[in-house]
Amino acid sequence: MTLHRLRDSASQQPDRRRVLTRRVLGGAGLTALALGLVPDAAAQLPPPEVLDTIVEDFRTAADSARPALLAIARGTFGVLAIIEIALSGLFWTLRAEGPYKVLTGLVVKLGWLAFAFGLIATFDRWFPPIINGFLAAGQSASPGTFSPGEVLGLGVQISTSMVGAMFEELSLLDIDGPTLTNIVLVAIAALVMEILFAVIAGMVVLVLVESFLVLACGSLVLGFAAFRGTASLADRFVAYVFAVGIKLFLLFLLVSVGMDIAQAWLPIIESNPGDVAPMLAVLGGAITFALLVIVLPSKAASFLTRDFQPGFVKALSAV
Repeated sequence: MTLHRLRDSASQQPDRRRVLTRRVLGGAGLTALALGLVPDAAAQLPPPEVLDTIVEDFRTAADSARPALLAIARGTFGVLAIIEIALSGLFWTLRAEGPYKVLTGLVVKLGWLAFAFGLIATFDRWFPPIINGFLAAGQSASPGTFSPGEVLGLGVQISTSMVGAMFEELSLLDIDGPTLTNIVLVAIAALVMEILFAVIAGMVVLVLVESFLVLACGSLVLGFAAFRGTASLADRFVAYVFAVGIKLFLLFLLVSVGMDIAQAWLPIIESNPGDVAPMLAVLGGAITFALLVIVLPSKAASFLTRDFQPGFVKALSAV
């Protein structure tokens, strides 16, 4: 029995050596491939216009649609204003109001309808400046401006720097078990880093496009402000404009500061080639950065505008 076991053990040793040799050669091959691709990846950073084109296309489409939507809003407003005045006249008749009260109510009603129609007629003087004012306030936190494409480009630059720093002083002869483990960790960290910055850039695109669409849709929704049954849509639109403005302000404030902080991560990575610990620390900072950008703007906007009611419904129902 012992002789057979020795023979089996002796026969299994070559197989184990072959498997180990294949693994080492496979790791070396992957390392060589990575060494060849890192310079190319660093040289082929995505151009900023990849995401910026999306923003500009939506901006152009929303601005182009707004005049037609405002024309529809004016027509809708006129029809609903006639219904509102007729309904008010019916209420005054049924309640047997005196001529003085009827005249006073009519003047107040017409005054409010004129104000609401003035918001439609001068839409571009009121609501776009609100959005742009919040945006400018958020951008003032940083001396320079940024675009979504620049956010994504910085993420790709950091991730490729992580991979490049890992392989900077590494040769094929240095490949062993711990080194392969570090390579895998850095590869995963670099991929997660790029995804996080893609999410941050996506949030910027999302809120910017949301601001364009709220202005385009709002130019139509304001037409319903003339009738008490539909005026709540106008109330919600005005509240929504302020909510989007607050989100823009906080988002650009956070991203402006975060971009400056992230720029300082590059020297940390490049000055510690082959060291995994600084790369993982930078990854932790990127996760925190992404959480701030995802959570805080929407939470603050919801909290500040939750009970905000401009008063279209109350004004029309009061008389």
